[in-house]
Amino acid sequence: MTSPHTPITRAHKRTPVAIEVIVNGVLNQIEGRICDLSEGGARIDGASMPARSRCEIHYGGQVVYAIVMWSEFDRMG
Repeated sequence: MTSPHTPITRAHKRTPVAIEVIVNGVLNQIEGRICDLSEGGARIDGASMPARSRCEIHYGGQVVYAIVMWSEFDRMG
């Protein structure tokens, strides 16, 4: 059991960024900003889709296919 004061170790180093993206879901298209990027994923602020939903992230003419692992009111990862 870990103490509440034990720091959480992450598998991948997070890098703060500010990348404007378009996130396409099955029925919607949302503008958002990638604020946190790592080899294992990204946090997108300003966009929210249900956990386990599939989406496309569009940036600079490129498309990345993703699955939402977690979602809150105005952000997801």
